[in-house]
Amino acid sequence: MLRVSNEVVLVASMGALLLTGASLLLHAFQSRRRAPPLYANLGLLFRDARAVEGQRIPVAITGPNRAARLCPSASSRRYCLVTPCRDEARYARRTLEAITQQTEPPALWIIVDDGSTDATPQILEEYAARFPFIKVVRRPDRGIRKVGGGVIEAFYAGYDTIDPSKFDYVCKLDLDLDIPKRYFELAMDWMERYPRIGTCSGKPYFFPAGAGDVSVRFPLNDTSGLVSEMCGDEHSVGMIKLYRTECFRQIGGFAREVMWDGIDGHRCRQRGWIAVSSDYPQLRFIHLRPMGTSHKSWWTGRVRHGYGQYFMGTAPIYMLASALFRMTRPPVVVGGVAMMHGYFKSTLERAPRYGDATFRDFLRRYQWACLIKGKAAATAELNARVAPRWHPAKSTAAPVAVGPRLGEILVQSSALALDKLEAALVAQHGERAGTRLGEILVRMKALSEEEVLRGLAIQLGTGTGTSTATGVGVGGTGRRRKVFVDQASAGM
Repeated sequence: MLRVSNEVVLVASMGALLLTGASLLLHAFQSRRRAPPLYANLGLLFRDARAVEGQRIPVAITGPNRAARLCPSASSRRYCLVTPCRDEARYARRTLEAITQQTEPPALWIIVDDGSTDATPQILEEYAARFPFIKVVRRPDRGIRKVGGGVIEAFYAGYDTIDPSKFDYVCKLDLDLDIPKRYFELAMDWMERYPRIGTCSGKPYFFPAGAGDVSVRFPLNDTSGLVSEMCGDEHSVGMIKLYRTECFRQIGGFAREVMWDGIDGHRCRQRGWIAVSSDYPQLRFIHLRPMGTSHKSWWTGRVRHGYGQYFMGTAPIYMLASALFRMTRPPVVVGGVAMMHGYFKSTLERAPRYGDATFRDFLRRYQWACLIKGKAAATAELNARVAPRWHPAKSTAAPVAVGPRLGEILVQSSALALDKLEAALVAQHGERAGTRLGEILVRMKALSEEEVLRGLAIQLGTGTGTSTATGVGVGGTGRRRKVFVDQASAGM
């Protein structure tokens, strides 16, 4: 891999910012002024909304007696929290108290201690003894705090111990938060009122430098003494990412790399789901360790974010606009410069990227639309356009075995153009694919993997599906699968 000095990258980053900054900032400002509020044109989400502090918030989480009126079976809904943590003794009790005092507590809370060396294990044991729904999973100490992909590895160490089909919702939750007592009650009410929401969250705020870890009074109607992390409305935030279990299964879970919490929201939109966060006061929460501060420094965290944007596939001009905006947030100026440093250093060194080319193309088209129309309008239009892909029903298909190369292609179908997929199927099975199979292919992005495989097994017959010694078994458990795709056979 080509190595580039930090000085060269910094000069290139600053030059790019100076050359493009003024025009991009002016265009972004004008676009935002012209744009409607996020999802204002998406009637499904905000048909019955009213304005609350400038935000378009569903009545479902503003009026009294929400659960009784909108969610008559609220008491039967089940959610599971999965919390990866390491050395969180400073904040753990505050998060543990916030969750155990929820008006709707979790059915299960898996806390993965990723090799803590402080008092975290003792604190977790104390709360696990008091609350039966808390289960602690221990991992050996790897010697360092590994962010990004390491966090997701720890997450899956907990997630893989559960049967996701037993829960309506699953949430990746950090152990450095303070949240309102009704947070999960209101978030689930919101999602149940608007079924296309696949993942949602509130907005994070943090204490200004030097303020210390002071107590707050929820709901956060007055945020004058806090700093907003200014997270976009088009994603749920990574520190408290609540998912419908079916949506999480459909997108294939989290990528095990930096920017996992950006990739997942775009994967939701690819499948027709909506990813969203709200600044409604009763969903605002405190992030005790602000985003991007890292376990080392602000600079390290922002550089890592820049690399993450590169890894995800973000277009250079969009990265410039993002860095310029981040220059206005703490740490002022240097935060945006650090992001550009991480992005351009990765570009010059030709670092690895997220392997799904179709995803990167989808992402860049969306980013260009954001630059041209403004993020709110672009997101609303995209969500309306992909609505036909949405398929919320849980699959009840029994495990089906199909030929391995065919199965591998199918499992990766969301990353392939339909014409390439159909060509690959015809090449392997001739005209036996038939018109009814063609109809299945047309609906591919609105079907779950299990349903596609079941339909193919019916259309191609068990002889075709089991003609080889090994196969790809796909069932309704929602568990992740390792798949290796023969790109040549997929027509790529």
